[in-house]
Amino acid sequence: MRIGVIDCGSASTKLSIADGASILAANSVAVGTNSTLETGNNLALRRAIKKLIEETLQRIGLTIRDVPRYIAAGMISSELGLKLLPHMQAPASLDDIAQGMEVLDGKEYLDLDVAIHLVRGVINAVPAKDYAHLETMDLMRGEEVQTFGAMELLGTKPPANIVELGSTTKWIHVDARGRLAGSITSLSGQVYAAVAGHTLLAGSLRDDGRPPESFWSEELLEAAYRSVSHQGLLRSLFLIRSGQVYMKNTLAERRFYFSAALCCDDIRIFASGAAAGFDGSAPFVIVGNAERCRMYEYLLRNKTGVKGSIFILDRKEDMEKLSVIGCRMIMSWLDAK
Repeated sequence: MRIGVIDCGSASTKLSIADGASILAANSVAVGTNSTLETGNNLALRRAIKKLIEETLQRIGLTIRDVPRYIAAGMISSELGLKLLPHMQAPASLDDIAQGMEVLDGKEYLDLDVAIHLVRGVINAVPAKDYAHLETMDLMRGEEVQTFGAMELLGTKPPANIVELGSTTKWIHVDARGRLAGSITSLSGQVYAAVAGHTLLAGSLRDDGRPPESFWSEELLEAAYRSVSHQGLLRSLFLIRSGQVYMKNTLAERRFYFSAALCCDDIRIFASGAAAGFDGSAPFVIVGNAERCRMYEYLLRNKTGVKGSIFILDRKEDMEKLSVIGCRMIMSWLDAK
């Protein structure tokens, strides 16, 4: 089964051409749904996806006729993507997601003779849509296929808790029946970029031109946890500057503490009532940068009492497969029907 997999984010779009379990080619373009915000229409996104498909196929000696089906996940189904599809309400199984897709005519949207299977995102079920229940509200687009892909890649059986560390941190619970039961999202990845680039801490965190050093410190991680727990995240972030002035610490120490403080704040989400319904005894799968994964593993073990298995996916080549594996599972389900 040869298919194209489109993973569309806010800043970039990735395309993989898969033939069964093999990935024949992978390519990306620095155009995502942010382009719709900037221009007021999705024309730039449509042109970028069309060019991405044509160039990737040409590179491996294939034509449009050779790969007529594409499955697209992520922000591409949002109001900024190709077409807005309402979220599917959790709990949602792989079967539910497959049946909930909408097939778009590629001629209309990309001027290509292909079929585009658009994946819906998943939204938490809430008792009531009011401010009293605001903290139970959450949604995802793209992480649903990555979750199924991560579990398939590792052979993890449900129930499970998936922690995805990207521009956002997203906690996803898969229940005992293999359904996406809900998610919790924080902006820690985006806060990192914003604080490091646009606050008074920028000078304390700026690259000094030296080769990055490998650094790990339980002492600093514990210090970050104490500070975030007792004084909150914002005060803890200012302590990056304080530590520099008082202790003349290194760039590696400051960056480590910065990441640690954000991780510690995220861990508090899991430990709070907002995470009700998550099964702490189920295996955890942590996906992302190796240092951040290690921090989360340490905090889960030592600050939340998690005793079960914790698996880490931190290799770039593995993380790049997750959307492809998840989308291939969905298409296989459709073909079997």
